[in-house]
Amino acid sequence: LADPLLARLPAVKDPKWRIGHFARHIPEGYDATLRSGRNVIKDRKLAMFYNKLSIITRSKLFSWSRILTIFSANLGRYNHLIDFKAYRYPTMVHRNLADLEFSEKKASSEGKESYLVITDCGIQINLGKIIHSQGMEISLDSDDDYLVVYSKNKIEIASQKIKAALIPKSGLHCYTIKVPDKAVKKGYNELIILPVRGDGKYAVGKARLF
Repeated sequence: LADPLLARLPAVKDPKWRIGHFARHIPEGYDATLRSGRNVIKDRKLAMFYNKLSIITRSKLFSWSRILTIFSANLGRYNHLIDFKAYRYPTMVHRNLADLEFSEKKASSEGKESYLVITDCGIQINLGKIIHSQGMEISLDSDDDYLVVYSKNKIEIASQKIKAALIPKSGLHCYTIKVPDKAVKKGYNELIILPVRGDGKYAVGKARLF
């Protein structure tokens, strides 16, 4: 709870969260850094952030370097060194849209639809270019609620919720959804599908924009 670095990382996304102690993803190399006293954090930008944080927490109390670093930190000058999305969604699946379309073709030849199992952190679908498609078909586990986020160059443009179809009671259901007008107008090149409520078992099948 009092770890200076972990306290500044976002909590791991949990759709069943309750107020209290939130879990953080432990950066690779951080445990070894604490044990050895040598910065071996694999995330290079986060390692730079930790160096600044160490000046604040470990250097001479009234040194000018510490005072200036505290001042800069309070102004948010080091915040860009933390990849908030990566630590908020550490197990997010990353795929291209073509991968999911390919899965559909493969499934038809096998007589069933293939799917990807995803965690609470969801899936990021790269579209390859900025598009203005007005509709989407996507297969999702039928007994869960999801949030679809439309982004353009990593900036969120719009989002919408998909309520559980509950038909069939288990397995995939193909949803046909209208893309929000704001996303259509501005264009988007990335989709993020996030579970927001369900049984903890989530899956994505085919996806098609039209």
